[in-house]
Amino acid sequence: MFTIAGSIGRFAITTNDILPANTNQAVAIIRIKKEFSPYYLLCLLKMRETMSQLLGNVVEAVQANLSLASIRNLSIIIPDESGIKLFDSVLDPIFQKNISNNSQIQTISVLRDTLLPKLMKGEVRVKGFN
Repeated sequence: MFTIAGSIGRFAITTNDILPANTNQAVAIIRIKKEFSPYYLLCLLKMRETMSQLLGNVVEAVQANLSLASIRNLSIIIPDESGIKLFDSVLDPIFQKNISNNSQIQTISVLRDTLLPKLMKGEVRVKGFN
């Protein structure tokens, strides 16, 4: 997904655990036709040169926006199969670790939000602390 209105240029890779999902007119869904890593596309779209090319097509109106045609007309370099495999072998573990870390952060945040009020009220005690 790619934001095309308001805060233009924010990206996210959707995973199956949040689908089906709804979007609005401020978000473009980019579907990959060929079999290659969505992480490659994410990195490509985040490159300064790509962002400059896209932001050069922003229309300033009441709210800045980028047309879907600008995204469709974006020239991107797609490496051959060996290049994609090399990219995946190096960066896929990093992205997977990031996904795992974000999941753990969400779990810990829920625990914090549940336990902190109970600790403050004295409903829960922690051994070793007086």
